[in-house]
Amino acid sequence: MNDGLVTKTFIASGENSERALTNFSNDWEHGFVEAIYVPHQSSEDVSAVEVDKPKFAKEFNLMVIDNEAVAIKRVIEYFSHVNQACSEIEVLGIMMVDPIDSSLNEELAGLHEKIKEVTSACFIQVNQCTPMMIESLIAMYAHLYCGFSITCLEVQDLSDTLKSGYHFEASQVAATTVFELPFAVYQAAENISLVANEFSKVEGLVLVIVSNEELVDLSILMACVDMLRGFAQKDINVVFHTNIQPENTHSIHLGAVFKELRVKEQLIKTDTTLDIPEFLK
Repeated sequence: MNDGLVTKTFIASGENSERALTNFSNDWEHGFVEAIYVPHQSSEDVSAVEVDKPKFAKEFNLMVIDNEAVAIKRVIEYFSHVNQACSEIEVLGIMMVDPIDSSLNEELAGLHEKIKEVTSACFIQVNQCTPMMIESLIAMYAHLYCGFSITCLEVQDLSDTLKSGYHFEASQVAATTVFELPFAVYQAAENISLVANEFSKVEGLVLVIVSNEELVDLSILMACVDMLRGFAQKDINVVFHTNIQPENTHSIHLGAVFKELRVKEQLIKTDTTLDIPEFLK
């Protein structure tokens, strides 16, 4: 377990990622989040941009970048400037985001290696999702070490789970009382299953339980986890943690990664449900 209260700085580059970070920041109610935007105007000299040193000095620096050459090159240029202005600035990880109508682009692998070298990032993950889902992807990391967590989920475990698949989907369900949280997990799983027929099987699941000091009964936590494990197959990566703060209301945030779109299978498959237990269908 950990007490959280750790501030994460998210650094965005690219139109979709910047818009998502702005929307996310405007709606986020749990604190401990900072936002930085990489200058994106081609006419703007990044070497003349003032570096917000206090923001970069946070313990967790994470990037969310449109997975395109222009956005990545701009980050490389900008962070070279940041490294000159600040010493020992590290980026914990980088989220590369592909639009829904694209596929993995191996030609960008060289740029991924370059940006990892410049930022000293521990990991790079590439996920495909809609612009709205980028906000949910950011939230997966924003909840980590935010409030008190009964489990001590590490950043690497979260990243490994989200990297186990390509396409990202998420569902958020509110609960009126702490006792409704397990059913909220069921509802979130059902929401994701509605789109699951368009993709290959689920490769990874991330469960975030948001609550307050009322979540003192570990049986409720275990009921939530058991509900999720009923949804998952045995070979699926499943991680979970909590964000408990006194002012929080109760809600479930469930993220899922799928391997890829299965266009050909879609034409012949008639079963619209995921291969999950009957009680979740």
